[in-house]
Amino acid sequence: MTSADHGWNPDQLRHHSAQQSALARFGQQALGSEGLDEILTEACRLVGEALGTGLAKVMEIQPDGETLLVRAGVGWPPGVVGQASTKASERNSEGHALKTKRPMISPDSATETRFSYPEFLVKAGVKAVANVVIGVAKGDRPLWGAADRQPRAAAVQRQRHRLLHHLRQPDRRGGQPAARQS
Repeated sequence: MTSADHGWNPDQLRHHSAQQSALARFGQQALGSEGLDEILTEACRLVGEALGTGLAKVMEIQPDGETLLVRAGVGWPPGVVGQASTKASERNSEGHALKTKRPMISPDSATETRFSYPEFLVKAGVKAVANVVIGVAKGDRPLWGAADRQPRAAAVQRQRHRLLHHLRQPDRRGGQPAARQS
């Protein structure tokens, strides 16, 4: 199948190739890493790079079953990674993704009507987000998110949705996405 079969122009093909390259680099990093936090941080860096956002995070649901903590991330101001949290509520972007168990894309906070953005996103100047639930194992539900300080066009958001969907796919060997294996 060629790029013409997908209806891609050369720029789209280069972008897709960069995304695939980021996924391959992540796999290599994960295989050589000893700790989950290191893997998650590298995955955030690669996702932010591939999506051109500079901001990416993994949030982890805490023992109370309601609080989401930013477990790993890149591009965030001091005090976010390891410290910022929000309640998993239908009224915010992260809670919406957890409730629906589907990727959630919000291309422009100024026009978003489904929910609000958590305070730490607003303080960081975030204007667009994409969240996806990853690797459900042992009942935990980590949440992967990319964010941008600029609103994003719907077409770009669809491309991000596809990448986030690929990140969510189970590893053919173990049944869990690579980010959840340690």
